[in-house]
Amino acid sequence: MLNYVQTCVRLAVDAGIHLIIPNSTRNRANDPREWNHQALLSTFINMEHFESSIKRQCPNMIIVNTAWDIRSVGMFPEIGAFTASRFGSYLDEEFGRTNITYSAEDPLRISTITLYRWRFEDGPAEELKALFEVRRTELLLVRPNPTLQTIGSTLARHASLQTGFIGIHLRIESDGWHTYEKDAVTYLDKAMHYTSISGIRVLYVSCGDRAGLEKFKADGVARNLTVVTKWDLVVDPTYSTERTSMENLMFDQLAIVDATTLTHSTYFVGTGGSSFSRWVARHREFFAGGQSDLVDEWYWFNKCCW
Repeated sequence: MLNYVQTCVRLAVDAGIHLIIPNSTRNRANDPREWNHQALLSTFINMEHFESSIKRQCPNMIIVNTAWDIRSVGMFPEIGAFTASRFGSYLDEEFGRTNITYSAEDPLRISTITLYRWRFEDGPAEELKALFEVRRTELLLVRPNPTLQTIGSTLARHASLQTGFIGIHLRIESDGWHTYEKDAVTYLDKAMHYTSISGIRVLYVSCGDRAGLEKFKADGVARNLTVVTKWDLVVDPTYSTERTSMENLMFDQLAIVDATTLTHSTYFVGTGGSSFSRWVARHREFFAGGQSDLVDEWYWFNKCCW
């Protein structure tokens, strides 16, 4: 989610257009494939920081907050592969070709696939250097909801993690394309590699599939590894406040807690095709200098939106 927001900002800045902030969809915990529930975007990101930063950096950009279900807004026609070098040029060409009109009262929604088609890293070296700074700025712009960020950072200071920990994003939930059988051994092998380098044997794992998580814990123990989750950490009585807060969070909010904690890991292993893993890796790359290892790397994700 955080990646989608920052990518939309990048597109809007390049095209010189304004931003509409609709409601966000969210998962159901017992079935991540169901996205039919709505929540304010502020449920997940720090909107006060986001809006003040936009106004400071892009004073001519208008931000329109709405309670729309974005799926009810008309869709810009699917227009094939995106070949323009700049998103603004792309829109000019397509609006000119199709004679489509839009306004703040009657906007158009651009397909999510568009986010994957702007190969913004394909260009001269000086532009790539500038884009590196753009990405850094975007990560500063789109921050997690303050409550979620505080919980995640607090968990990262837990006594069991203070000698270092290996962060794992085990992306095997039912709405994805990976399975425990496909990924677990690879993740554990990589964890053992980092253990051999550092001596660290504590793994902090983010996973929304409870059965898979329990298997991973057992397989970790078989390799003399300690596998913990956010819920294991808040069993500590000193974290009762965090536990109470977490018990009242949505599935997607808990994921942001995990993401924040994982940015503090000594090493990180994630999934190349996951926006969650990509956000953690980018954050670590830009601000912590930490090593991240993305399994099943999706080159076009890296070249486009994440």
